[in-house]
Formats: sequence, structure tokens, C-alpha cells
Amino acid sequence: MMITETERLYAREYSESDLGKLTKICSDADVMRYIGHGGVLSPDQVQKMLNHYIKNYRENGYGMYAVINKTTGELTGQCGLNFIKSLNEVEIAYLFEKESWGKGHATEISKEILKFGFIRIGLTKIIALAYPENKASIKVINKIGLKFVKPIHIWERDLNYYSSETTPDQ
Repeated sequence: MMITETERLYAREYSESDLGKLTKICSDADVMRYIGHGGVLSPDQVQKMLNHYIKNYRENGYGMYAVINKTTGELTGQCGLNFIKSLNEVEIAYLFEKESWGKGHATEISKEILKFGFIRIGLTKIIALAYPENKASIKVINKIGLKFVKPIHIWERDLNYYSSETTPDQ
């Protein structure tokens, strides 16, 4: 099911047919450098991740989505909303194959995913987390309007916490 689109891209729910390309993307060390623990994923790990994404659509009504390049018709990355249980908050997250880097794809689709989260899902706040040294991701986060709030220690690492809103207790 298509979720949203831009002039060059569209986001849709993942399906099993995406496993091969997603596995290729997640096997690139440069792409995965700032994702999770910062390492490539095995085919089994990608399969588990894909199963998790598909389960989230049913259970939460949202999740991570396949991002398709309209010109090529190919999976070029992912962008979506991820519930972080330990924070009780929803984050926007994305990753793209290297061929998409520097073309504005992450910013373009992230703006639409934010609208999807606020308007169609009814969220009132969306956060983003980024490694402090991940300058490209921080640039995207700033371009989509999220603001730096604080450093945060989560998942055994130090990250920057950004929010679509700030409240006095943050």
C-alpha cells in the first residue's frame, strides 16, 4: 500500500519481494555506519527486520516504509516512523543506498512522512535520534524542522535527541 509520494519518490509498505534489495542495501558498511550498532546486517537479520516492519503495520498502523525511486522503479532506501518503547515516543528514521546520497531524497521523503505521522496517524510529537558525528543525517533533521533538544544515552551509545516540539521539561 502506498503511503505518500513526492515528485521523485514514493513510500509504500514493505513486502517480502523487497528482501533481496533491502539485504543488499543493509550489507553496505558505509550505509549502515550510523544505523543501530553501526554494522552491516546478515540476510537473516534483514529478514527479521522486514518481518518486524510488516508486523508493525498491523499492530501500530505505521512503521518503516520502502522508498521507491519513481524513475527507476527500484527500492532506494527506507523512511518511516518507529515507536521507541524505552522512550515511549515515535521517531522518524531513514536510510538510503549510496547512489541516493546527496540528492535530497532523505529530506524530500522525510517531510512527507512527518505529514503522514501528524495528519494521518494523529501524532502530536515526532523525534529523531542521530549520532553526533553523522553530519548528513543532522542536516536532514534540521531541514525537516526538528530541533536539537539534548544529548541522550540510549541503546548503549550517545546520540543527539531532536524533537518536533519542545516542552519546558526537556
